[in-house]
Amino acid sequence: MEIRKLLIADPSAVFCAMLSEALGGGYELRFCNDGHRALALLEEFQPHVLVTDLTLPGLDGLTVLRGAAACASPPVRLVTTRFSSPYIENALSELGVDYLMLKPCDIRALAERIRDMSGFDSVSTPMACGRTALANLLLALGVPVGRKGYSYLEAAVELYRQDPGRSVTKELYPAVGRLYKTNAASVERAIRGAIQAAWEQRDEALWRRYFMPSRSGTVPRPTNRAFIATVAEVIGGQQQRQA
Repeated sequence: MEIRKLLIADPSAVFCAMLSEALGGGYELRFCNDGHRALALLEEFQPHVLVTDLTLPGLDGLTVLRGAAACASPPVRLVTTRFSSPYIENALSELGVDYLMLKPCDIRALAERIRDMSGFDSVSTPMACGRTALANLLLALGVPVGRKGYSYLEAAVELYRQDPGRSVTKELYPAVGRLYKTNAASVERAIRGAIQAAWEQRDEALWRRYFMPSRSGTVPRPTNRAFIATVAEVIGGQQQRQA
C-alpha cells in the first residue's frame, strides 16, 4: 500500500506529538494548530486522512470540514471534540464525517481507528457508523481500551442489540466466548472488571445521563446486564434519530 498522507489539525502540540508516536510510522504527516492553515494544507498537501478538533483558532473545525468535503478527492474525516450536541452530530453527519471521538480520548484507540480507516474511501456504511458510535460511547464512559473486557463489551452489545431477549449468562457470554476462543466465565469476569474500572474513574455528570443515580445522587455500579442493555439502547436510539 502507498504511504498515506495524514493531516492533523489540533491546537495542542502535545496531542499531535502523542498521536504521531502512537501511529508508529507509515504516514506522511502534516500538523497545524489553526483553521486557516488547515484549509491551506487541504489544498496544498491533499491528505488521504484528516483528523481535526472542532475547536480551532481562526476558523473552527466545522469550517475546515466543509472545506474537506469540497475537495476533489475528500479525505477520510475523523473528528475529536470535548463537547458534542445534537446540532454538532447532525452537522457532522451532513458533512460526511467518518468518525467522532470525544476528548479526553485514548490516543491508542484513535490511532487504531485511523489505521483501520486509512485503507478505505470516505464513504461510511451503516454498520461502520454503528460501531463508531459504540466505540465513542464506551470510551466516553471510561471503559479502558487496553482491557479484554473492552472488546468483549463491544461484541456483547452488538449481540444484545440483535436479540435483547437472550439470557446474558446462558447465551450472551458463551457467544462472545466463541468469538474470542475463550469461556463464558472469562468473558463475564473481563466485562465486570472493565465496567468496574470505568465506574471507578467515571465522570459523574456524564454517567447520570445514562444511568439512574441513587438517592445520594451518585450512580451505583451497574451490573453487567444493566450496562450492556443501557449502552445497546443508547446506540439504537442514536441510529434511529440518524435514519
